[in-house]
Amino acid sequence: MFTLEELLSKRNQRDALEHFKRKKEGCGNDGILVSDLEEYWELNRERVLNELKTGKYEPGVVQCIEIINRKGKKRVISSLNVLD
Repeated sequence: MFTLEELLSKRNQRDALEHFKRKKEGCGNDGILVSDLEEYWELNRERVLNELKTGKYEPGVVQCIEIINRKGKKRVISSLNVLD
């Protein structure tokens, strides 16, 4: 389990951005390309961090799609927003 301070640490932010850079041109449910995330974060970091720390951050809508495999098992796939 992470504390909020660990989650929002500079190192964790850097690691997360590096992870998403490897996703190349993936796109989230919000229509934003993963490649645009670093620029967005640089411009909005302080606001987002403040909203997270004060409990005012509201994540976007998650799109859930149910698929059925060849054996008939159901599975839910969630499409998240890039900004979240």
